[in-house]
This record gives sequence, structure tokens and C-alpha cells, in this order.
Amino acid sequence: MRLLALLLFIALLVIAAASRIAGTALGDKINVGEVAALARCRELHAAYLKHVEETGSTVHPGLGVLAREFAGLSALQNESDFPQRSYAVGEFYMYGVHTVQQRQLDDTFRDDYILRAWPLSFGHTGDVEYVLQDGRLWIGANRIGRSGAEYGYPPPFPEQDIGEPKTPWRRVDLIAN
Repeated sequence: MRLLALLLFIALLVIAAASRIAGTALGDKINVGEVAALARCRELHAAYLKHVEETGSTVHPGLGVLAREFAGLSALQNESDFPQRSYAVGEFYMYGVHTVQQRQLDDTFRDDYILRAWPLSFGHTGDVEYVLQDGRLWIGANRIGRSGAEYGYPPPFPEQDIGEPKTPWRRVDLIAN
């Protein structure tokens, strides 16, 4: 009986250790995915600025064009009702761009875009969302668990809560430190 109790205790310790190791590995994978997505958002914005400088056009070229410049980023066929949207998928996150025209104070318009990034698999490749809107980069809690092209897809363009008090969005630096 003592031997059985000892074996049971050892089995429980092994299970607890395996569970702890698996949880740590998943947490590390989520962190890697989120850091990579934040870096990719910054890279995509820098590529857009380079496009503007080279062509003189402020219209976003879409992720189909920009995805060719980045390893690990594949453009998706646009099956939405909005031709001004484009989507791409990376290793951990999915990305969407929506081109818009912003009205200025002098009633003129300027070209702009909204970039969104959300996990391919919520809780496995990342937990948060990123939005580049009105020239500012935001990180959000992904309250609905948006995941790839299956759940919560496509996301709203623009995100209405951004910049409002008491929302799950906080601003992050657009330029990496």
C-alpha cells in the first residue's frame, strides 16, 4: 500500500511538472508571436512610408504589394465586399489594411490607411490585437478572442473604441526604441 501511495505521489508530481512546462512553453510562444506582430506592424508602416517616398503617392499599395517584401508574409485573396481592403497572413498573426480618405480641417481630403493585426489562433499564437489608425499605434486586449480568418473576421475598420477613455486600447510607440 505504501508503494502504491508513493507511485501515485510521483505520478502526480510528474503530471504537475509536465503541466507547468507546457504552460510556460505556451506563454513563451504567445510572447514571441506578439513581439513579432508588433515588429511587423512597424515594418509594414515603414514600408508604406518608403512607398510614399519612392512613388509620391500616399495611397496605400495594399498588403498584396507589401507582402512581397517580407519573408513569412503571404497575401490573401480579397474576398470581401471592400476592394480597398487587403489581407496577409504571417507565422503568428493575420494582418489587414483598409485604405481611407481623411477629411482635413480645410475640407480637403488626404489618403490614409488603417492596419490591424490579430492572432492566427487566439491563446496560442497571441492574445492581443494591434491597430495603426490615424498615425498612431495601439495595442488592445482582443476582448472577443479574434482568431485568424475564422472568428471575428474581418475586424472592423476603423476600431471605434480607440482613443476613448476606459477602453481596452493603449497607445504604444510607433517607432521601436
